[in-house]
Amino acid sequence: MSDRVELRHGSALKIPYEDERFDIVWTEHVQMNIADKNRFYSEIARVLRPGGRLLFHDIFRGLGDVPFYPAPWVENESISSLATVREARSIIEQVGLEIDQWLIKVQESIEFFQRMLAHIEADGPPPIGIHL
Repeated sequence: MSDRVELRHGSALKIPYEDERFDIVWTEHVQMNIADKNRFYSEIARVLRPGGRLLFHDIFRGLGDVPFYPAPWVENESISSLATVREARSIIEQVGLEIDQWLIKVQESIEFFQRMLAHIEADGPPPIGIHL
């Protein structure tokens, strides 16, 4: 699919594309690593065409409680930038994006990690996984 896919190295805080370029922006576990959420979501809003959609799967900071570290994406709080759902929703709306759906998948995530831990206890850790 090289004739249909373009890969560029860049920053989520300065997306290397012109305004209104995309119909869809998809992020997977990104915001938790970015401190400047306003700029992050502003850049997404900038590159989306009118009527475009932001789709994301991300981890948020519960009710504002301090997370347990280490976490799968970070060893300690010094380099973690989790926002609460309320904070993220507020910023997303402030940059001009309209929230159509917001699905909470906490229970599904807990069950996933329980299955992973049970598998590791039964068979040992896989060569690559969250234990790394």
